[in-house]
Amino acid sequence: YGKTAFSDFHVHSLARLRAQSYVIPLMEGAAFLTIDAASRKEELDIRDLRGEKHVDTEVRMLKPGERQIPEALLENVFADYDNRKKILLLLNRKTSFQYLFCPKCKKVWKCPHCRGDLKVEEHRRVTCLSCGYSKTEETFCPTCDSEFVSIQDISMASLKRQLKRRISESEMLMVSAENLDDPASIVDEAAEKRVVISTPIAVNPYFRDSFDTVVYVRPESMFNINHFDSAEMIVSQVSEIKELVKRGGKLEIYSTFHFHYSLRLLDDEEAFFDHELKYREWFRLPPNFTVYHLEVRNKDIRALAGEMRAICNDLKDSFHIENPHLLSRKKIHAFYRGKMEIHAHPHILKDSGLLQNRNIKITLFAGARPTLPE
Repeated sequence: YGKTAFSDFHVHSLARLRAQSYVIPLMEGAAFLTIDAASRKEELDIRDLRGEKHVDTEVRMLKPGERQIPEALLENVFADYDNRKKILLLLNRKTSFQYLFCPKCKKVWKCPHCRGDLKVEEHRRVTCLSCGYSKTEETFCPTCDSEFVSIQDISMASLKRQLKRRISESEMLMVSAENLDDPASIVDEAAEKRVVISTPIAVNPYFRDSFDTVVYVRPESMFNINHFDSAEMIVSQVSEIKELVKRGGKLEIYSTFHFHYSLRLLDDEEAFFDHELKYREWFRLPPNFTVYHLEVRNKDIRALAGEMRAICNDLKDSFHIENPHLLSRKKIHAFYRGKMEIHAHPHILKDSGLLQNRNIKITLFAGARPTLPE
């Protein structure tokens, strides 16, 4: 959890340094095993102290491209509020952008050049967040000629504005890193409020068993869904969130990736670990392999191609090389550069001799657990 109430130091970093100094295994995690620990559970003495607390978990669909707060989310929150439930709403964004929405087409207007998101600025001037396209005083939909309406993306601020339709502002509390300098006072203040709207900073032991309902919005906005360990990160985060829910409470998750296996298997850890470990083995990812990015540079493009071909031919079986490619057909800082991904154990990389080549740069992308000395 980073800092504690008794120390300004990040305790997980200190624990890692201590484990390295004494050459002892370090298992990270609290409410959820890491994939590394799950892969070695036969050789580790793992005791599950979480107990049998049950939390009803429901994953709800957010439509792709949907920007504004779903009415169903608001109605569920209002229903829990009317039933005297204590509610936590977790979002990753504090403030929101405005977008132009066509009620007839039922679509948010996209950039005509790159199909990126168009942010609304003053006087309805729109600017593309991707390519920089800009246009002033946009009022009517170019497809159906209907008048645009302005909508706001899901954020803490926009959600609070919508909740104020039926919930008094005095009943709500906004929590973020800026006002969590004194955790004890925030916990006391949160205890007096019916609705807490927060960034993931609230996923903290201080709030354990504090809420009847937790609403978690867009986990994919907090983790890169394309990263190799995103599923592990999402399930781990949800496991920590469940610790905030009272016995018999519920957790609602709103996600565009509602079909993703990390969300479908939230209540079946064994099935999740089985799925994830097979995926890691199939694609040669940690904790089974270490993944490196290898970059080769040369002032002559043909010589560069020869070097990359030699590496692929000589080391393809031990390196499990993926995606060899030329970074650019133009020189970058006086060199042509090629890149590939290698999946191998550190000692294989060391024995290859590539680390001594000054024209080769090797960077760690995803690390497996280190082999401890006997």
